[in-house]
Amino acid sequence: MPVYRFTDRDGDKLAISSAPNNPNTVHIARTCGVLMPADELPKFVAKLYEAAGQPAPIILDRPSPEALREWISGGEVDAYTDLRWHSPQAARERAAHLAAAADLIEAEKTNKAVSDLAVLLVGAAQLPKYAAETLARAVLSAGYAKAAE
Repeated sequence: MPVYRFTDRDGDKLAISSAPNNPNTVHIARTCGVLMPADELPKFVAKLYEAAGQPAPIILDRPSPEALREWISGGEVDAYTDLRWHSPQAARERAAHLAAAADLIEAEKTNKAVSDLAVLLVGAAQLPKYAAETLARAVLSAGYAKAAE
């Protein structure tokens, strides 16, 4: 892979390339701190994957949560609405809605689990709410879950 170089408005550089003698490894070099505009991030991330010998992820614009509500029913994503052939752009928009709706469902489940566990910690351990939420999030992210009833 040729070296991908990004130079910010101050002249600071960031270079991404495959690491010599290390397959599937990325080499990132910089002159000093680099300011990268947000619209450059998808290309930057794609180049990181390319340098590591991996296919670039598909990066789509995320729809707002309000736009996703019609895609969600009972904790599931409705993928069957409006089945028809789509233009490439419409297909990407549909894919973004499906993925973002799935993320929203999982986030809401996680937030409920954190909230439920935090309530128990506040009551049982008499922790302040912020400490209970922080501990609950750490416990759940470590893989602990409520036993099935």
